[in-house]
Amino acid sequence: MAAIRIPESAERLLPLCRTSGASGSHIWETYADMIAFLAALGYSLQINPNATSSFIRSANPIDFSVFRSRGYYPQLLMLAIAHNRDWTIAKHPEEISKITEQYAAVGADNTSALDSENLIAFFRNNLLGRLESFAQI
Repeated sequence: MAAIRIPESAERLLPLCRTSGASGSHIWETYADMIAFLAALGYSLQINPNATSSFIRSANPIDFSVFRSRGYYPQLLMLAIAHNRDWTIAKHPEEISKITEQYAAVGADNTSALDSENLIAFFRNNLLGRLESFAQI
């Protein structure tokens, strides 16, 4: 069954998810929401993803059905089609998952230069614009 792993570079973002149990400001409800955003961010940066990203071992991969139930499947499918330039990838959820992981890693990597004080401001200022550009793929 297809599942999406959390990139190691996103580990410092986990407390910004309400489901992490961390106190303080939260940007996302779930880890799936964070991954979908980071993949959109990674794609919008037009940086070719690295297939050798490392992933958090302590966190279980997120089942692909979670992304479907949260309404992210159309966006993740469009990202995979745009990346592969082939619509038949729709028949391969494992490949869609891998591509999503790779772009999420790019998105997380590009937030690493921000200190914790500016991280929340960055996401609040860029969240809507990035999601809108991702929806227009």
